[in-house]
Amino acid sequence: MLKRLIVRNLSLLLTVSVIAVSGGCKDVDIPLISESNAAALEPVRKKSLPKVSPNNHMYHVLAAEMHRLQGDDAMATLHYEQVIEGNQDVALARVATETAAQTEYLDKAIYSAEQWVKIGDDQIEPRQYLALLLLRDKQFDRAANELNEIHKLISDGEFDALSFLTSLISLESHQDSAFKAFEIYINKYNNTPVGQLKLASIALDHRNFDDVIARINNLQGKLPAEFAEEARVLKSKALYKQGNKKESMQVMQDVVSASKVDNGSRLEYARLLMLNDDRAGAIQQLEAIYANTPENFEVLKSLIALYISENRYVEAEKQAKKLVQQGAYKSLAHHFLAEIHESRNEMDEALHEYGEVNAGEYFSSAQRRISELLVDQYSLDVAKDWLNTKRESSNSEDIDFLYWRLEAELLIKYKDDKGAFIAFKNAHKIDPDNARLNYQYAIIAQSVDEIELAEQLLQEILRLDSDNAAALNAIGFMLLEKTDRLAEASAYIEKAHKIMPNDAAITDSMGWLQFRKGNFKEAEALLSSAYEKTEDPEIASHLIEVLVSQGQTKQAKELLARMMEQYPDDERLKHIKKKIIDI
Repeated sequence: MLKRLIVRNLSLLLTVSVIAVSGGCKDVDIPLISESNAAALEPVRKKSLPKVSPNNHMYHVLAAEMHRLQGDDAMATLHYEQVIEGNQDVALARVATETAAQTEYLDKAIYSAEQWVKIGDDQIEPRQYLALLLLRDKQFDRAANELNEIHKLISDGEFDALSFLTSLISLESHQDSAFKAFEIYINKYNNTPVGQLKLASIALDHRNFDDVIARINNLQGKLPAEFAEEARVLKSKALYKQGNKKESMQVMQDVVSASKVDNGSRLEYARLLMLNDDRAGAIQQLEAIYANTPENFEVLKSLIALYISENRYVEAEKQAKKLVQQGAYKSLAHHFLAEIHESRNEMDEALHEYGEVNAGEYFSSAQRRISELLVDQYSLDVAKDWLNTKRESSNSEDIDFLYWRLEAELLIKYKDDKGAFIAFKNAHKIDPDNARLNYQYAIIAQSVDEIELAEQLLQEILRLDSDNAAALNAIGFMLLEKTDRLAEASAYIEKAHKIMPNDAAITDSMGWLQFRKGNFKEAEALLSSAYEKTEDPEIASHLIEVLVSQGQTKQAKELLARMMEQYPDDERLKHIKKKIIDI
């Protein structure tokens, strides 16, 4: 079975993701220093290198820069090594450290960072690099000492040094080493209740949920009042991740029931409510946040998306009209207003609002919806004429590509595979390396018996990503259905199933493969499993055929009757119905 692509309503897509963004939540690890390929190779060099002459110094610097520009950081590092000792140029120390940090030469990166610290005039950045490089080298005590030095430097200013260090460590890609170094720093230099709380927050980032809960419980009654709420929010998150959803919700309920509640805590509770499909509860929390901070338009857009998803269109329209006045949110507001007009069957107004969405994040969604509404309100030909007019008035290949792709997807929806094939062909000419488009193009190509082209497109996807399960499944199923290359089909489908064993479409292909091989019992088990995941008519048609082949005609007819009631116009079900009648 081929993988299906589903386009969902924009508001529903925004409902959860927008809430995460609006709180500045960070669920993605972004290392301060890019990943290096190595663990420790050798101890930090203790012997000094011989001094180089001015001419050789210039040679090594220029050679290093040349190799760096060519992308050869390893060779650049070897040249920087010749000039870093005794160097007094901060810029040179910085680039030597940054370059070495991208290579296997962890020892040389540490040495360069040490030189940078020496001449950095108490700058924080070189110590950041040194601390992270040391923890990657598992020199945890030294790394902890550098973290303490950073804390001292920041504490001299107006910033929250401990929160800064917590953020620095939470973003580090070497998670286990980062936690170990931070734990030593806290226990040795900053062993306070607040320090232990920050350590618990790092443990949460590193998915040590039992550790988080134990640490928070040990801090009960010890934290200053202003940190007690943060501790309970951390505990709630850890409980939820453990699967203790009821207890997690109760903790957050207690937090937001207090007389004074931080907006961040309300936002976390809103996210938790959304995860539990309690949109009404999430709306209440967002309304409270927005009442406190009416200039927070990220929260407002989350609120509008939730209003729409809950069919509360009057409130959604009222707030969307506020949002449309904000330049950065204008296009999104028009998209929201269009959805609201659609809900009232005010299609001309909806078309107008979608047309007001400018180029940017929501533009392609708006243009797609215009094309679909034109078909619904007028005809497919009107929609095609509109798409063609847009292309003719365009002076941008990106715009041309968008409208060819939209035409292709629209024609697929209305069963015009030949027209879709032509549209995909034109889009492919503009952007031949677009993997997503090429997958769609391949699927439609095989439907019009362009098997060789379909195989070429899928093979190109696999050349760039050999473990692309969707492409493996597509090419395997195509070879199974359209050719006699059973062995090749089997290899592709089995690999796809190994990568994604729980995917319904791939399990269906695996079941159909076993049927073609004559393994009927195994085929029935696989297809039944796939059907349980999603009552898809194609999967059902495969399962019905297997049941018939096993003499289970009664079960086959019962399944067919249920599916025909849901999908009376499905061609595959109509075809299998003829087979059963003939029995």
